[in-house]
Parts: sequence; structure tokens; C-alpha cells
Amino acid sequence: MSSFMWSILLYGARKCALRKFCFMFVVICTTLIIAVVLILWSLHCSNSEARAIIRDLCFHHQRGAVLGSMCVNICEKPNFIFKRCMNYNEGKQVYHVKLNDNDIVLKSERRSFYNFPTLGYDLPNGSHIFPSLQEFSRIVRESLWLNARFNFSHISDTTALNSIWSMQFQQFVGSSESLHAAMLSLWSLLQQDEYVMLVRLLHNTHFPHVLGTCGHFYAIDYIPSDAILSPRLVTGGDDWSLRAHVARQFLELAASLDRDFGERVHICDVKADNFGLGADLGVYVIDADSVLVDSRLRAEFAFTTSNENCSSHEACSFFDCLTLCNFETGWCQPQRINSNLQVICRDIFTSRLSNARRGLLRSPPTAIANRLAVILKECVNLISASNEQETYIYSQLDSLLNAKGAQQH
Repeated sequence: MSSFMWSILLYGARKCALRKFCFMFVVICTTLIIAVVLILWSLHCSNSEARAIIRDLCFHHQRGAVLGSMCVNICEKPNFIFKRCMNYNEGKQVYHVKLNDNDIVLKSERRSFYNFPTLGYDLPNGSHIFPSLQEFSRIVRESLWLNARFNFSHISDTTALNSIWSMQFQQFVGSSESLHAAMLSLWSLLQQDEYVMLVRLLHNTHFPHVLGTCGHFYAIDYIPSDAILSPRLVTGGDDWSLRAHVARQFLELAASLDRDFGERVHICDVKADNFGLGADLGVYVIDADSVLVDSRLRAEFAFTTSNENCSSHEACSFFDCLTLCNFETGWCQPQRINSNLQVICRDIFTSRLSNARRGLLRSPPTAIANRLAVILKECVNLISASNEQETYIYSQLDSLLNAKGAQQH
């Protein structure tokens, strides 16, 4: 066979192999894309399951097993409209609903009212013993003091309970069944860290208000996470004056949590999706599951090494709240070594994965660009810093964001 024929055959073989490779490559890529889509789809909750959970809640309300100020509106009024489920399949229940033409969010850490720890104890004969109102009040006081430093020592039992729930306990005292339903409803709410902190931070302007409750669900203002809080460059998110205003709101949030509640309050999960921008252009913490008072955070650090000694500093961290491992004792140190301001600078103002041009304070006006870059770098590195250092960074950022030349490019 001539060399020419061999060349033709070799060329054909190579072309065939290339076609097979291209075909297999397309098949593999398509399979991977389909697999990723299916995984993401399976992670998100379904609207039909969410509606079933609300129906179950209403069933228990109708039989008098759960109580709350919003039960009638959710279960009996035609002006309650379910819009969509917002949570992951196995995670916290978060539903966007409409009530009286107002957008609100229903939340609960668990699907069923009966998934929460029970209150009281069972007898061998099958009956259940509930605490008295006075005993229940004592249990609630102790729980809230340990978890959120609520101090109710100066007020009566019913006043204390009324201040953390959406209904008045006095109206249920005459009926043991109603009183027990009230106790169980409030107790299920107090097992949820976010509910407790939202009540604790009720008067802070950076947290959504609790509008009411029904059983283990609580309703808050609907505040969407706005594109301007994302480090991605998106249409409509590149107005510097608006972004500077939002940044000042974050500074105000950090300062408020340091000074306004007797002890520091820590945000331990700082990311754009956990914040929303209200109609008033105020910044709101819309996911407060990892917001802890200082004493509770110290307890979390201690709990990290309750079963085994720490072997690295990373093992001691509680999400974005960092501390150090004492390698001599094997215990995590109780003090946080970074701050709310440091994490906001790192993950909101700039970007952990990129540079300052990708964060909220990307592309600043030329008049402040160089100085802002320096201060942001110092802020991101605020680890084990003194109060004086943090105050200096705060004042510098506030001054730059308020500077006249900083309002326009």
C-alpha cells in the first residue's frame, strides 16, 4: 500500500478518534450539568411541602394545641397568600407569604411543632405533667438569662412572659388545656436562637421586627437581600453615593452592637445574603441565627473543646467569630480576637476571594481611592486589635464615606 493511502487512513483514524473524544466530552459535560441541576433542585424545599407544613400547623391550631397572635390570620382568613418557600430542603423553614397585601416572612427552625424538646415529663401511666405557671416562668427566665442575658428579675411572671410572646398569658390561666398550649407554643419559640435574639434586639433599627407568632412559627418583616450588598458587579448596583450610604449603615450596625446592649453582640455569619436593604435604605440583619451575646459566644468557644482538646486555631472558630487555641491546655480561649467591623470589612466592603473592586466599596471616587484602600486593608487585618485601633479605623472609614469629594466620581 502506498504512503499516500497510509496517510489517508491515518488521517481518517485521527478524525474518527477526535469525533469520539468530542462526543464523549459533550456527554460527560451534559451529564455533569444535569447532575448539578438535580442536586441543586433537590436541596431546595418544595412549595407543596411548605403548604403541607402550614396545613399541619393550622390543624393543631384548630384543635387548640398551638396558639399565637397570627394563627387566625394564617389559618382562617382569605387574605393570607402563600408565595414561595425560600429555604433549603433539610434546613430552617422560611416562607415568603402575603398577609393583608403586606409581604412578610414565616420562619421556624423545624417543620413540626412536635420536633421541639418537650416541656414537663411523662408519668408511667402515660399522663403528662406540665409545670405550673410559676415554674414555667422560672424555667423561661433561666433559659433567657443563659442564652441572651435577658434580665426579668424586676417584673412579674406574666409580665415577663408577655414581653417575649405575642399574646397575653393571663387570658389562658382559667383553662389548663389553653395554658398548656400557650406554654408549649412559647417554649417552641424559645428553642430558636433567632427568635430569642430578635426579641432581645427589639429596639435596634437594624433587625426586622417580630410581627407575631403561631405555634413554632414567627413572622417578621420581608426585607429582600439587595443586589447592592453583593460583591458581584450587577446592573443598578454601581451608584457610589448609594453604596457609600449603605456602607455607613454597616458601620452604624457594628457600633451599635458594641455599645447598646450591656455586653457586646456578635454577628458570627457575615455574608451578603444575610443582610437586606429596606425601603428606608437601612441595612437589616435578615438572618440572625448566628447572632450571639458575648457571654453566649464565650460558652460556644468553651463547648468546642468540651469533648476533645483543640489542635489548631481554626478548630476553635465559631463561623466568622475567631479565637485562639491554647496548645498547652488544649482549650479554646474565651475571648474573640476579631470583631464585627473586621468581618464586615473583609466580606462586605471588600471581598475575601478577590480585591476591593469587587466589594461594596469597589471603584471609589479618585479623591479617596488611595486612602480608602489603605484603611480597608488595615480593617481587614484587625486581629487581636485594641479598642483604640478599632475606633481609629471606624472613624477613618466614616470620615472617608462622608467626605464631600467622595459623593461622586
